[in-house]
Amino acid sequence: MNLRQLEYFTACAEQLNFTRAAEQCYISQTAMTQQIRALETSIGAVLFLRDKHHVELTAAGELFYGEAKAILRRTESALRLVQHVDALEEGKISVGFIRGYGHSDLAKTLHSFHQTHPGVHIELVRDNEHGLLSLFEQGELDIVFTVTPYARKPEQVKRMLLKHYPMMVVMAGNHALAEKPYLTYRELENENFLIMQPAGRQRAETEEAIFIHERGGFVPKVTAMESEPETLLLQVAMGLGISILPEYVIHHAYSREDIRIVPLVKDDQTAETLDFEVLWYEGENQILRQLIDIIESVTYK
Repeated sequence: MNLRQLEYFTACAEQLNFTRAAEQCYISQTAMTQQIRALETSIGAVLFLRDKHHVELTAAGELFYGEAKAILRRTESALRLVQHVDALEEGKISVGFIRGYGHSDLAKTLHSFHQTHPGVHIELVRDNEHGLLSLFEQGELDIVFTVTPYARKPEQVKRMLLKHYPMMVVMAGNHALAEKPYLTYRELENENFLIMQPAGRQRAETEEAIFIHERGGFVPKVTAMESEPETLLLQVAMGLGISILPEYVIHHAYSREDIRIVPLVKDDQTAETLDFEVLWYEGENQILRQLIDIIESVTYK
């Protein structure tokens, strides 16, 4: 017994006419008769009562018809599932992420995705938040990991909050404030600030300076603006100033002896945080949907 014979049998059972069933299956009537007889022999039961003018199912045929239809439905469903999975094993997904976020749990998320979809090419694009949003709106990126507290949000975009990342004050290891258990913006008024300013972003869009003014009530004295966190940390270690950075950027630097990392808090001593989100457009992209499911299952720490 095979699937082809089950297809021939169900056609005969529904048509109750071997000629029409043979035409439906694109085989000759003789071949149809031979296949039905072979099926009856293999299962050891007569499925049809037939003569030159009449065809009907036997009791065994009625029972077997229901089971044969169920087997064919399950087979078709299994084929669709395999084809769907196979489609997900190929293709490409473009992932944009803000500078510095490569030190976060992004690697863990993408590793989990790659483990389940090894055939999907993951294209990584690192840029500032404005550059990422522009590429996203143009359809160049499928998904974006970014923080955009002041930037525009594309219409009809789906978004998910990943984490409130703690903000940290980074200073030279011998700085006068290095032994403080925590700091507020107000305590930093007389400091020189080194700000992570990605290339292409206008000075007026320096969100770090906006935060400082809102929380501390003063305009920061910005002495340097760098696009890469590694350069910024080097300047901090040299004693050129302090920097305020989200924890995901500098968590790997806690073991360094030449810098000191101190939590930044509000006046009520609750943590200053930076909201981080992931953005995407809802659609028919099943590869993207699989990545979103993984993101939802990952605990960001």
